[in-house]
Amino acid sequence: AADGSPLAPGDSLLITLTVVDTLKLITQFEPSGLAFNPNRPARLWLKFGESSPDLNGDGSVTAADTTLISALCIWRQEQATDPWYKVASTLNLAEFEVEADILGFTRYAVAY
Repeated sequence: AADGSPLAPGDSLLITLTVVDTLKLITQFEPSGLAFNPNRPARLWLKFGESSPDLNGDGSVTAADTTLISALCIWRQEQATDPWYKVASTLNLAEFEVEADILGFTRYAVAY
């Protein structure tokens, strides 16, 4: 609701997802500041299958890139000038995605 109170059954809310940076896989979810019940967090899945497998950018795909892929997780940033914080994530290599429970909307990225 506009006054910050919880949504009632049947209420609706326009949710917007913007890809802020396609190279760094940064997305922004709005309305910013939207919070979920900590007992019922939202589940976020971010796919990275279209990104280059050369994660370290050295021009070739090596074991170093495989190591970096295994470290991928979701990161959260409240404002563009704020630091990034790692979110407890699950990596699904078969689906090329990372997933996490989130407690609200803000900026998210897939990174190592």
